[in-house]
Amino acid sequence: MNALTFLEWTSGRFILVLLRLTTLLSLAPFYGLTNVPVRLRIGLAVLVALIVTPVVAVPDLATYDLAGFILLGMKEAIIGALLAFSLLLIFAAAQFGGHIIGYQMGLAMANTVDPQGQISISVIGEIYYVVAMLLFLAFDGHHFIMRAVVHSFDLIPIDSLVLDGGGMRLLIRLSANVFLLAIQLAAPVIAALLTTSVALGLIARTVPQMNVFIVGFPIKVGLGLLIAVLSLPFFAAAFQVAWQTAERDALTLLMAFSGV
Repeated sequence: MNALTFLEWTSGRFILVLLRLTTLLSLAPFYGLTNVPVRLRIGLAVLVALIVTPVVAVPDLATYDLAGFILLGMKEAIIGALLAFSLLLIFAAAQFGGHIIGYQMGLAMANTVDPQGQISISVIGEIYYVVAMLLFLAFDGHHFIMRAVVHSFDLIPIDSLVLDGGGMRLLIRLSANVFLLAIQLAAPVIAALLTTSVALGLIARTVPQMNVFIVGFPIKVGLGLLIAVLSLPFFAAAFQVAWQTAERDALTLLMAFSGV
């Protein structure tokens, strides 16, 4: 192998590793936040790629033409996106749970713009999302992401991605679990507000002179906020269990798309 061929092989190898890392860091929790500078993300991806590239097994790139190399790069980007998506689901669940709480409290119209997704969401949903992100950092989730992307080269070596039905079914199942996890994270507040609604309904039947809509709104808002604050330890414990499950599911998803 002459010097030019060796340089081309090394640069191609580095580009493939960098594509997986860049895609992951652009979408993953914390790293993919819009207020994280793009230069910082790119610099971190380049640094990790320089460290990881020498130990990554790469097929003989001389057998690939330009179209084949581009397809190879697209596969690496898909792997990074799959890993990031599987970890983002838990934050979508926390945000959706807060949205359910806000709707039951009567704050359906009190929305704010999510700076991450640039969409209008419930204020309570945004608060739950921020709390989930802080817990993610407290549980060293940002360290897990870096370990997972390095380990992903062992689970799915370069040019080993298999988009079959088994992996797709697992991805759909993980996405469907978002709704169940949202209910679990917001369960204490949902139960308290549901009990309050039933009590107000009974009061409306027994004391028809009372305007339950006017009386009930501040009660549900105040009680909802109080229970939300008191249930934060429960939320933290439930989120920790959910994050540990998400870590296992992320690695299982990668194995499912490896064809093993």
